[in-house]
Amino acid sequence: MVEGDGVVAVVPAVVPAADTSWYTGADAETTGFMQNRGWDKLDAKSAALAAIKSYREASAHLGAPPDQLMRMPKDANDAEAWGKLYGRLGVPDKPDGYNFDDVKFSDGSGVDQDVVNTVRSLAAQNHLTPEAAKAVAKTIVGMVEKAETVETDQYNVKLEAEKAALRQNWGGNAASNLVIAQNAAGKLGVDQETLATLEKTLGYSKVMEMFRQVGARIGEDSFLGGGNLGRTGPITQNQAKAELSAMETDADFNTKLFSGDMQARQKFDNLTRIASGFVG
Repeated sequence: MVEGDGVVAVVPAVVPAADTSWYTGADAETTGFMQNRGWDKLDAKSAALAAIKSYREASAHLGAPPDQLMRMPKDANDAEAWGKLYGRLGVPDKPDGYNFDDVKFSDGSGVDQDVVNTVRSLAAQNHLTPEAAKAVAKTIVGMVEKAETVETDQYNVKLEAEKAALRQNWGGNAASNLVIAQNAAGKLGVDQETLATLEKTLGYSKVMEMFRQVGARIGEDSFLGGGNLGRTGPITQNQAKAELSAMETDADFNTKLFSGDMQARQKFDNLTRIASGFVG
C-alpha cells in the first residue's frame, strides 16, 4: 500500500513462481500426473509428503500393498497373462505338481493311484491351488468312504438275514452242512476272497447250499458219522458233542490224532466246529 497526495494505491503482492527445479527431467506423463494433483506447485518436501499421504490412502482402500496385488488379464484368451497370474497364486504348471501323499482313508490306507491321477488332472485343468486340490481330494475320499460304509452296512444286514434263512432251512444239520460246504470250497481251491465275492454276487445262502451239495458228492460228509455213531452224513450239534466225548476214551483215535494223522485231525477239527454251533 502506497500513500501520497491523499491517494491510497494498492500494490499487488508478488507471487513467486513455482520452483520447477525439483522435478526437472521428469517425463511428460509423470509431470502431467503431478500437475493434475497440484504437486507441481509445491516445493519438493511438500510434494513428497503429499505423495506419501496419497499412497497410504490408496493402500488403505486396496487393503494390501501394491506388491501383493494382482491384475486380472483383460483378454480371457491371453494364455501367457493367465499363466503368470496362476503362477503367482501358486498353481502348479503340471499335474505332477500336486501332492496327495497325506490324503488317506480313516484307517490310514492310501488312495488308489488311478484316483490320484484323476484328481491331479482335474486340478490342473481347473488351475486349482495345491490347497484347494487337496481339499477336493479329501472330500472325494470322504464321499467314497461314506458310500462304502453304507454299502457294507446294507450288505451285512442282508447277510445276516440270509444266514438266518439258511439256518432255518437246514434245521438241526445247519452246523454240519456249513462245515461240509466250507470244506468243499476249500478242496476246490476257492479262497476266502473268492468265496466272499461269490456270496455278494449270488447270495450267501445259494453259495453255501451249492457247496454243500458239492461236498456231499465228493464225500466231505463221510467223516462226520461213522466211528462211535455208526452212521454217515450230516450230524446235529448234539451228535457232534457226543462223538467228541466218545473220542476222549478212544485210545486208537487219540494215538492217530496226536501222531499227526491228517484224517483224524480233520475229523476232530470239524466235529469241534459243528459242536460249537452254526458259525457262518
